[in-house]
Formats: sequence, structure tokens, C-alpha cells
Amino acid sequence: MGIINTIWTDDRQMLMCMTWPGMAYGAAAGWQSTPIDRKGFFSDYSHLMYPRTIAPEVAAALDDLTASELAAQKVLGDESMVSFWVNPFDSAMYKKCAANQGVLKQTRLQAEDAEEHLDRALSLVGDPVTISNLLFGAELLDYAGQKFQTAPELSALWRGLGARRPKDEVWWNEWDSQVSYQDHSRLIDLMDAVTELRRTYQKEWLAEYTQYRLDSAPTRWDAEADYWRKLQVRFVNFSKRSHEGESLPALETLIPKE
Repeated sequence: MGIINTIWTDDRQMLMCMTWPGMAYGAAAGWQSTPIDRKGFFSDYSHLMYPRTIAPEVAAALDDLTASELAAQKVLGDESMVSFWVNPFDSAMYKKCAANQGVLKQTRLQAEDAEEHLDRALSLVGDPVTISNLLFGAELLDYAGQKFQTAPELSALWRGLGARRPKDEVWWNEWDSQVSYQDHSRLIDLMDAVTELRRTYQKEWLAEYTQYRLDSAPTRWDAEADYWRKLQVRFVNFSKRSHEGESLPALETLIPKE
């Protein structure tokens, strides 16, 4: 009878080029009478869509992106595009993240492997529109893994400090320098990553859409960067006003409530 091969772009986040392999899969499933060869599909797709010199790189990247996304869904759920924006300190999300640190690491490793393949494809003068779009997708998955690793990591570092603020050297080495230092730390790295993603997102948007709705679409990226900035400021201020030997509060009391 056929199928309806649909995509949804109403949420102002979907980029069309990233959906092309999926649309091709749906089209093939609707046209051919035999089952789809899932293991070989990305290779077949890439050799039809790209020059021979870069097709293997794109195919490998698509395999990596699939593995990365499936790993992310184990933590974020099937609607990972929506869960991407959830506060990692939200109690339900935190529990998932704490229980799946290895899965989040795998999400990042697969995404970073995809980035390497796509960087090589771009260096070989591949299709800059679709490949850069897929590269953005890999960077998104990498950031998602980094973001949702952070809450349990910070909690572990905080617990490691003990019940009272340790000596200044220990405080610096085991907390300040790792978490909130303004030049380079976990929170600054997240701010850098999400603001860079915001810029790339706008570029990719304009490569395939008109300006319509672009002014409102990046607001989520701004809110994400602002969240990490607020958290960094809270930790810095606490560091300034607390002293060696004083009792440390529960970490949750320092976390902004959205």
C-alpha cells in the first residue's frame, strides 16, 4: 500500500540535511520488495550521494552517529532532541546520568569518531552543505554527553572534599581549578561549547532555511549558556566567601533552579 515518509520541523530545531539518510531509508523501504540491508545501508547511501573518495568516510560517520544517538537515547529517552535541553541536575535526569556514566562516555566517543570521519571528508572537498550539517549533529551529541556527564562528576568532586572546606591548595586543585576557574574548567568548557554550537546552528539554518523564525530559535542556546554562567558565578562567589575548615553545604543548595 505504500508509506508516508514524514519528518517534522515545527519545533524550530530540526535541520533538514541531517534527515536525508533517514528519508532515503524510508523511501527504499517503501519501494523495494526485499528487506533493507541495515548493515550495508549507509555504505550504499554514501556511495550514491558522495564522490568515491569520501563515501567511506561519510558511511563510517553515519554508523558512528547512529551508535552515538542510540547510546544517548538510553539516558535521554527516544525524544532526545527534547531531552537535550533538560537541566542535568533535575532529580529524575540526574539519577539516569549517574547510573549511565559509561553510556554517556560511549555517546561522546562515537560522536567524536564521527567528527574525525566528517572532518576528513570535508578536507577531501566533499559536499560542504550536507557534511557540515552532519558534523554539527556529531558536535551536538558530543555536547549532550559532556553536559549530562557533568552533574554526577561535580557531585563526586564535591563529596571528595569532605564535610568541611579543605586547605586552600586542596580546594584549588580539587574544586576551583577543575569546576569554575574562569579561563578553563568544566563549566567554562560547557559555556564555550554551547555558544560555539549556537553560532554553527545559525550558519546551518541559513544554509537551508530562510531567516523566518531564526531570531527566536537560538533563545534556547542563550538560556543554556546563561545557566552554566550562573552556576559558575555561584561557585566562584561561594569560594570567595567561605573559608578553610567551615562546613560545606549540600551541593544542591548552590545549583540555580532554572
